[in-house]
This record gives sequence, structure tokens and C-alpha cells, in this order.
Amino acid sequence: MALVSVIIPTFDHQDTLRTAIASVQQQTLSDFEVFVLGDGAPARTAEILAEISAADSRIHYLPQAKDKRHGEVYRDRLIRQLTSPYITYLADDDLWLPQHLETLVAALQHAAFVQTLFLDVAVDGVPYNLLHNLNSPLLRPQMQARVLTGGGYGLSATGHSRQAYLDLPEGWTTTPVGYYTDIYMWAKFACAGVAAASVLRPTAVHLGAPERQADPPAQRIAELQTWLHRLRQPDVQQQLAEEIFYSPYLLLEHVNLSSLTGLDDLLAQHQIQLVEGDRLPDLTSLTANDMSLANLWLTASQREALELQVLSRLGRVSPEARVERWRHLVDQCPSQGRWRLELGRSLAQSGDWQGAEEVMRSTQPAEQRMIGAVCLHAEAIAHLGQPQAAEALLHQRAQRSPLHVEIIASQAEIKILAEHWDDAIALLEASIQHDKKLKVPLLHRLAELHRRRPDLPSMIQAYERIVALNPNDPRALLGLGFDYYAQQRNEDALEMLGRALQFNPYSINAYLHQCWAAGRLGQWFQVQAAAVAGLALAPEHPILSTQLGIALLRLGEVAEAIAAFDIALQHDAPPLSAYIGRAQAAERLQHWPHVTAVATAGLANFPQNVTLLTLQATGQFNQQHYDAALQVLHRAIALDPTRPYLYRLICNAFLKLDLEDQAKIIAQRGLFYSPHDPHLRQIVNAGIEILDV
Repeated sequence: MALVSVIIPTFDHQDTLRTAIASVQQQTLSDFEVFVLGDGAPARTAEILAEISAADSRIHYLPQAKDKRHGEVYRDRLIRQLTSPYITYLADDDLWLPQHLETLVAALQHAAFVQTLFLDVAVDGVPYNLLHNLNSPLLRPQMQARVLTGGGYGLSATGHSRQAYLDLPEGWTTTPVGYYTDIYMWAKFACAGVAAASVLRPTAVHLGAPERQADPPAQRIAELQTWLHRLRQPDVQQQLAEEIFYSPYLLLEHVNLSSLTGLDDLLAQHQIQLVEGDRLPDLTSLTANDMSLANLWLTASQREALELQVLSRLGRVSPEARVERWRHLVDQCPSQGRWRLELGRSLAQSGDWQGAEEVMRSTQPAEQRMIGAVCLHAEAIAHLGQPQAAEALLHQRAQRSPLHVEIIASQAEIKILAEHWDDAIALLEASIQHDKKLKVPLLHRLAELHRRRPDLPSMIQAYERIVALNPNDPRALLGLGFDYYAQQRNEDALEMLGRALQFNPYSINAYLHQCWAAGRLGQWFQVQAAAVAGLALAPEHPILSTQLGIALLRLGEVAEAIAAFDIALQHDAPPLSAYIGRAQAAERLQHWPHVTAVATAGLANFPQNVTLLTLQATGQFNQQHYDAALQVLHRAIALDPTRPYLYRLICNAFLKLDLEDQAKIIAQRGLFYSPHDPHLRQIVNAGIEILDV
């Protein structure tokens, strides 16, 4: 019985199997066996495996007929037949560093489900990692709901104990369309509460097929062999650790941004701690504790790049400072293509398309450049008035990656710049129909295109198509919630927003829309609940405080409503509804000086608001300041002559001043807009009496 069983699923990458298996054979831990699991693989796969297994008895080939999706049921069947205590996986076109199995087995002494750093290497050779931690209390619920993107959770970086797998209610099964196969399985470990750990050191390399879709087998093999040779070098793990571009996207997507102070706070919330030193710590130091914390080693430049991404997302770095800081990093290491791309994006976002074009310009052929860099360069060229050159550049890169989402999206963007919206939509729709793997990301792009146009019904349709494929997609659920609200479909909006918040409970905008939709339906307890939930994330949010005040006022909790409105009014730019609500609360208590004072303060910011003018006049009237009230009311009538209440109040002021004829004239004017108003008609018919205001 081997200590570790390595499962390599394969379908049509028979040419890359040699390098994948060779990377297993060069492991520092040699007590393993390899099972290549064919899922309808061609006959040549058997020929290659026969040759490899003849030279190494640890390698086995298990051919199977093509199953649905990726033959997940075959993996389940195999694991139940194995006897090795540890199970690991390797994609048929990925590579392992020599320390991979040694690292996983060391970590599996402390946890039953483990992942190492999974490096996605672009065609320019720069390794990229979507930073995460399996033990993060914020990411685990997202893992359980299967709503995480696949980038950092690759098959080839994962290992688990066989016993933990057997203890699951369900193992590998056919994955529904719309979900990543590996994440769908990893979610089962998370749902079962299996002890998990992340070892944040590079051990798995992925030369992504989407960037290399059209590479002939010889070119693909040559690149893999180059990397295989590099991975044999004695200090390669340290070198790769220093080259990684870390993205904090996943960490930022699932955290309360309103309370986040910076990078250190972000890492702490996800239970990641930075370790000191000039080099990667040795493996024993990383696995010496219970591994509840994931240890991350960074160079000073990597920390700067990671921190800059966080501060940019939080809006705590000016556009000018952002450009200069990325430029400084690029000057330090011109070969770091990801830093150069971020510099270009920063220039583009500040409107400097000329600067972005200069930064992204390259003497390399497009097919040898990272897709993100080519797309940004093309968009910069298009913004500078050369759409044909931009399209030619994208076409050149598309020869190598004909169905890459970013290329398709950039091609659509260039059509939009030329106001060819229908052509852009047709391009996205054709791509969606062509490749089912791209349906969800391209539908998101399509929804965003319709948002920009804007075309609300088509945007809703795009989001509904996403939810039909993946019912738990939080972005689509959120988009539907906002769009249903815009269509006055308030009950549908509440349903979608509630579902979205189950997966991402940190969207302040979702809580706001819940308040507004529930308010339209008169569901004041639900408005109160949504506002309270949002204020738990952003305690001084002026609009949420206002919504809480409105709900409490409608529920008769006047004192509590006043407290909520007062919090909103302490903001530098209080919302209009906070002034109105606070004045109405004072009106309920008949605190007329407060009504007048709050309305007057609101009018300093919203001088044309008729409701505030009406409240100001009401306060003045009830303090017997009739002349002042009349002046305000005449301003209000000039802005909106259709409100019966204004005419009643003016009539009352005239009657208080014994100006009955004036009162009749105003009442007659009011009847023009409200011919059935009994109070105004009573005044016109000489039945003079002071009206209740």
C-alpha cells in the first residue's frame, strides 16, 4: 500500500500526460502510486501510459467510457477501492514542484482537507494566485454554497485523507452545469465541517489552456517541458515565491469593506498571517502549529502590490497616487507583467488612454503576450481613435485563444465605442451559444452591456439565464434584486436580495434596496430588519439610519425614530429624507419649533423641496407666525400648485389673519386642482371655519 494515491483525470490531453506524470516522478516523497483515470480518452492515451507504466510500476491506467461532465463518478468509485491513507489530484496538463507531496502529507497530519498555492502561469511566464484560505471563517460559507470562483481552488493543489472522504454523505458526483467541478466537490468537505488548512507556498503550476487554446501539441509540450526543467532547479520554489502576483479579489469580495482598515486587517479577518524573513520559512515551521492560521511570506514589493490593490478597492488611494505607486513597482521590476497591467489600468481609469497605450505597448507578437495586457492595449488604441488597429490586435491574439472571455469582451467593448451596440450583443450571444463553459461569465458581460445601454428588460433576462444555470450566483441574484426593484416588482426584488445576502451578507446596497422595496409594500417591520442588518456593518450609514427612522416612525416608535434620524443628520451630507423624517417625527410630538428648525436646516441644502417648505410652514403656523408661514407657502405653491394641503394651510393662515376674501380666492384656486376637496369647497361656499392642519 502506497502512502499517497495520485488521481489524474484525463479526456483529450494525452500529449501533456508525459510531463504531468514526470512532475510526480520527481517528487521528494516517493511513496506514491498514480492512477490515470480515462474519461473517454482516445486510444493514444493507452499507448502512452503503457510505455510509462512499463518503466514505472507505480503508474496505472484505468480507461473508462465517456461520462457526463468530467467523469466524476469514476473518481468516486476509484477512491472507494484504494487503500492509501491520502488522496491527491493532478490535472493532466499541470505540473508539481518536487516538494508538493511532501508538503501535502505534512499538512495532512494536522487537517483532513488541504490545499497549497496554485499558480496560474500566463504566456508571459508570470505566476498568478487568487489568494484565499480554506480556514477563513468568511470564505467557508461561500465554499459551502459553491459560489466561489474556481481560480484559487485548483484540483492540482488539493489533497485529503481517504477516511475523511469516506465519511462524507456523498463524494464525487456528476456536477450540475454552471458549477466548477472541483469546487462542487470541495464544498462537500466544507459542508461536513472537515478540518481544513491552506499551506501558502507554491507547489502546483497551471499553464492555463484558455490562454493557449489553439497551441499545437508540439508547442504545448515544449512549454511544459521548459517548465518541468525549471521545476527541477534547486531553488525554484523560492524563485517562484518571489515572482507571484497575488490577487486579493476573493478576500475582498467576502468581507465588510465599510469597516476594513487595510491589508493587515483584511488578512487577519481571513486568518492569514504574514511571516517575516528574507526567504520562505522551511516546511516544518509552517506545519508546527495546528494550522488554524495560514502563513504567508511576501517580498516587500509583493506586499506593496497587494496593499495597493486593497486600498484601491477601498477608495483610499487617489488616482494620481495609485498611478505613481504602480509606476514605482514597474520601475523596480519591468518584467513583472501583472504590475505593468495594473499601471495601465490605473492610467485608463483616470482617463489617460494615451498613457495606458504607451505603458501597454510591446514589441512582442500579440500571441506571446498576456491576454489582459493585449485587451487593455487594444481598448486604449480604440479610445485614441484607431478601432481598426484595435480589432486587428485582438484578432491576432484570438488566433491563439479564440474563445477567451476577456478577448470576446474587449471585442464587444470596441464595437460599443463605435456605437455598434447590436453588433456587440450579437458577438456575446454567439459566443455564449458556442461554448457552454463560458455561458455564465459571458452572460455577466452581457448583463453589464445592457446596464450601460441601458436596457432593463434585457439585463433582467441575462441575469435570469445565469440563475437558471447557477441558482446561487450572488452577482446575478443581486443584479436581479436591483433590476426587479427598478421595475417596481418589489416582492420579486425582496426574494432575490434575500437570496443574494445569504451568500454575500456584506452588500450595503442590497440592504438599502431591501428597505426601499419593503417600504413600497408597507412592510415596515421588514424595513426595520433590513436597516438594522445593514447598520450592523456600517453603523453610521446616513441612508440606512434614515430608513430605520422611517420604519420606526411608521410603527409608532417616535423617540427611537428621532434617534435614528439624528444619526443620519450628523453626516456631512445628510439625505433629504432624513430632514423630512426628523421634521415629521417632531410634528407627531407637536414640537413645532423643532419642526421649523429641522425643515429650515434641510432647506439650506434642498431649497426647492416642497415637502420641507410645507413642514417649515406648518411649524411656523402652529407657532402663530402666520405671515412667515404664508411667505413659505407661496414659494411652495409656485413650485407645485397641485397639493391640496398647501391651499388648506394658506386658507387657514388667511383666516387667522381675518382675511376671509383672500382665503376664498386661494380656496377657489385649489379647487382647480382638487375639485372635490370638501374643505376648500366649504370655504368657497362661505362656510368659513378654521381647518385642521
